[in-house]
Amino acid sequence: MALLLDGKPIDYDETGEGPTLLLVPGSFSTGAAWRPVMKRLAGRFRMVTTSLPGYGGTAERRSGGADDIDRLAEAIEAVAERAGGPVHLVGHSFGGCVAMAVAVRQRVELSGLTMFEANPGDVLRIAGEPDLHAQFIGMRDAYRAATAEGLGAVAAGVIDFWGGTGSFAALPPAVQDFVRATAATNARDWQSALDFQAPQAAYAAVPCPGHMVFGANGTAVARRMAKVVAGWLPQGRVSGIDGASHFMTATHPDAVAAIIAADVLG
Repeated sequence: MALLLDGKPIDYDETGEGPTLLLVPGSFSTGAAWRPVMKRLAGRFRMVTTSLPGYGGTAERRSGGADDIDRLAEAIEAVAERAGGPVHLVGHSFGGCVAMAVAVRQRVELSGLTMFEANPGDVLRIAGEPDLHAQFIGMRDAYRAATAEGLGAVAAGVIDFWGGTGSFAALPPAVQDFVRATAATNARDWQSALDFQAPQAAYAAVPCPGHMVFGANGTAVARRMAKVVAGWLPQGRVSGIDGASHFMTATHPDAVAAIIAADVLG
């Protein structure tokens, strides 16, 4: 099903009963990306899924301005309001970045946050990590330098950036095609992530617990972002999943589900 915000559709699906989880997928995906994790959480939670603007049935809402992260956050807030609060917000990758924007805006009731390699890239700049921040900027600039025909190759590089060399080649052909087809949307995602420039004080004001999770085999960029944000949140903590890299929701669904369940149920 879908809900409407300003006349534009946003994906909305829910299943199950119990404490409400709002599961936000990352770039190059839809709410279906959470199915392996949801299978392991079944019977204990009410699970609400959506897709970020520009993916699935969720219409693009951005206009190219520095406030675009707010347009994305509004979409997730609309889903949270439809679900009814409080919700435990779970995000992966760029979905985690948007989820953090929702958290610092404090416009919906959240019971907690569980973020799997969320990437609010500007925290690297604030934390004094110019080399790591430059890596983040480099992916955005690679998109800017590409022709329309070359966006697909940059998108393949994005998958390898997060998952390691060979990650894109290991994807099924249909998934590779989807990545290439949504490359232009992902280019906007990188810019939106960098435009999200909440000060440290905004993270320090988040009123709910926040758990930042990274893959132990992932990039230094992802690990450092998780540790920085966890340190800024007043009820923040950080942990890693052994043997996992960025795409842990697909490769390590048992571990991901166990972390979510523990964060919500204790």
